[in-house]
Amino acid sequence: RITDNIADIHGADLVIVTAGVVPTPEERAFFQSMDHTGRMAAAYANFGMVQEISQAVSEYAPDAHVLMVANQSDMMAEIARDHVNPERVLGFGGMLDRARFHDFLMRKPGVKYAETVHMAGYHNEDMIFLSSTLSNVGIDEKTLSDVLKETRDAGKRISSLYRAGGAGPGVSTTPYMAPAYCIALAMQAFTGQRELEAAFNIRISDPRLADSYNVSKGSPLSIPLRLEKGGYQPV
Repeated sequence: RITDNIADIHGADLVIVTAGVVPTPEERAFFQSMDHTGRMAAAYANFGMVQEISQAVSEYAPDAHVLMVANQSDMMAEIARDHVNPERVLGFGGMLDRARFHDFLMRKPGVKYAETVHMAGYHNEDMIFLSSTLSNVGIDEKTLSDVLKETRDAGKRISSLYRAGGAGPGVSTTPYMAPAYCIALAMQAFTGQRELEAAFNIRISDPRLADSYNVSKGSPLSIPLRLEKGGYQPV
């Protein structure tokens, strides 16, 4: 159900937060010197909204899983975890990065398939390509390096096209189409229609899992998960 009335989520099993606040020109200018990508400005603009929504989820749907799509999804997921069960909040960035990586890779000459690949880390230039999850192991290192750079640059490039009003018919819709498709897959997984393996940002509470990624217990990190009816499991 799509709604802007927060009371409608009463008793929900899954809440997908797609709302967003557009940063003002003054906010963009303030953060420009610190972060030219615009991510900090977007996070600053959405902070209060996500905080308010998360508090409402705690009140109306305390047992719900929360899929955070609002930018910046990893940072906003951490805001949500201050108000709802932190183990039930998933940040969206890793899945979108995986979809972009796969798309760029399949455009390269000679690449015929790449069924499985995961991106871990953060939803920015610090994202990590998990080479061991790439099923097509015959791809050369230069191709993989080029595609990784394209993936890291994609968010900035798409956002620039969007802010400029698009570079042609349909271009201005691209920031929405890929997330919408990924959201649909996630919804199918949570409702039991299918299983889905992709990277999502979670707060790592299991010390063994934290050790395997060389981070501290309680760290937020995008890692491969298997989404299934009613929840998820680390892959």
